[in-house]
Amino acid sequence: MTPLLEVAGISRAFGAVHALRDASLTVESGSITALIGPNGSGKTTLFNVITGYLRADAGHVRFDGHDVTGARPARLYRHGLCRTFQQARVFADLYASELSYGQRKLLEFAAVLMSRPKLVLLDEPTAGVNPVLIDTMERHIRARHADGITFLIVEHDMNFVMRLCDPVIVLDQGQEICVGPPAVVQDNPAVLEAYLGA
Repeated sequence: MTPLLEVAGISRAFGAVHALRDASLTVESGSITALIGPNGSGKTTLFNVITGYLRADAGHVRFDGHDVTGARPARLYRHGLCRTFQQARVFADLYASELSYGQRKLLEFAAVLMSRPKLVLLDEPTAGVNPVLIDTMERHIRARHADGITFLIVEHDMNFVMRLCDPVIVLDQGQEICVGPPAVVQDNPAVLEAYLGA
C-alpha cells in the first residue's frame, strides 16, 4: 500500500549549515508516527519543508499519492495536511488571550481538526504543558486517531512518545538513523549515541 506521506532525499542548507542531508521518511495511513532526535537534528526544518513553510534545496514530498513538493501551506491544508507549531498560533481575541499556554495548544489543535484533515503534524505538542493537559492532549490524539486521522509528531517527551507512537523515526544531523517500534528504537546503539554522545 502507498504511504500517506513520502519524503524522499530532502536536503536543506542555511549558508554553510546543512540542516537536512538527503532525509527520507514515510508515514503510513492510520499510524501515529513519532519523529524524534536531539536538538539541532533537523526535525522542525523537515516539518517546515513538508508543510510548505520552507523550500527544500533537493528532494521530493508526496502526500496522498500526489507530488506536493514546494506546495504552499494553504494548498496542503485544502488537501488534508495540517500542522501545529511549537509556539501555539491562535488569534489572541478576548477569550483565547485568557487561556493558559497549554490551553492555547489545545485550542490550536482543535482549530486544525476543523478542516477534517487526513494527516496532522504536531510540533512538540507537550512542550511547556502541565501533566494534566498532556493527558488531555493524549486522549484527544487517541480519539481523533480512532476516527481515522493519521499523525506525525515531533516530541521530546519520550514517555509520551513511547506510550503513544508506533513507529518512531529518529533523525540525527539531518538524516534518518533508525525507524521502528518504540521498544526497538530505544535500545538501538545509534540512537543512544545520538542522544548521549556515548
